[in-house]
Amino acid sequence: MRVAMLKGSEIFILRPHERIRLSNLAKVGLEMIVRRGIIEKPILVEKNHFVILDGHHRVTVAKLFGLPLKAIFVDYDEVELAYWGKMRPSKRDVVEAALEGRLFPPKTTKHVIKEEVFAQFQ
Repeated sequence: MRVAMLKGSEIFILRPHERIRLSNLAKVGLEMIVRRGIIEKPILVEKNHFVILDGHHRVTVAKLFGLPLKAIFVDYDEVELAYWGKMRPSKRDVVEAALEGRLFPPKTTKHVIKEEVFAQFQ
């Protein structure tokens, strides 16, 4: 596991696996930009293929406003895959969706690492 601050074109190497909700984007963007001026919460990224596991809306806000973004790069084996809805893609499905640009609906998956691990990077 490693942490990096991504800036500018570095953010564009990240690969989403889910679409975003525009209504959430406005809320997330306003909260981060207007109130704080920075993106405080780090995103979670699969380290081999640069797949965004958590933070699709934050990445989009960073791209739109040219903001730096803290990323936690993890081995996918270190992450628990959970689900918000009825779809149940595997970890392999998630990576393939990102590589092929075949995005799942918003909030299909939930990727979890231990809270104490995540907290040390905030």
